[in-house]
Amino acid sequence: IHEDAAGAAGKILGVSSLISAGETENLPPIALSRTTRDGEIIYAMLHSDNGDGEFDHKVDLPVLGKSSGPIMMKFIATTGVMMQ
Repeated sequence: IHEDAAGAAGKILGVSSLISAGETENLPPIALSRTTRDGEIIYAMLHSDNGDGEFDHKVDLPVLGKSSGPIMMKFIATTGVMMQ
């Protein structure tokens, strides 16, 4: 999970557990390094793994889509809402 940096994905706020290629459902919640603000834009971005099973942003680079940009989804944070 990345915070917004002037309309683009910025600093990493949280990391998911390793997921396998293909369709994945029911991922566990991702702990963030700070609380989000109501209305804040955040991004979920896929990163590759270099094979060691540990996330390192220096070597586990974003997965690129057909348009050569990173595969990601933009979200707007809402306080007071718990999703299950």
